[in-house]
Amino acid sequence: MTEKKLKYQFWPWLLHTQEIEVHQAQTDRERAEELCDLISSAIQWIEDLGYSPDAIFAERVDGKSEIFRAIVAKYREKFREVLEELKIFEKE
Repeated sequence: MTEKKLKYQFWPWLLHTQEIEVHQAQTDRERAEELCDLISSAIQWIEDLGYSPDAIFAERVDGKSEIFRAIVAKYREKFREVLEELKIFEKE
């Protein structure tokens, strides 16, 4: 957000609070429900911007699907490395 600091904006604030709800969920089911709420809010924001969520999503996936896969793979590998380091640390 490059808007002036401390300026309240409805959609960024709503998505931020939805993300907090995801992290505060106690079970996988609750987390899944909160993720649905986050996605729903994002879709409504896209519509409010005057775009079709379907069209924007399809275009984005077509253009970046390989990049997204690479990013996910990178983070999975990094997470695996961190877990292995923790296991080594715990043994010491």
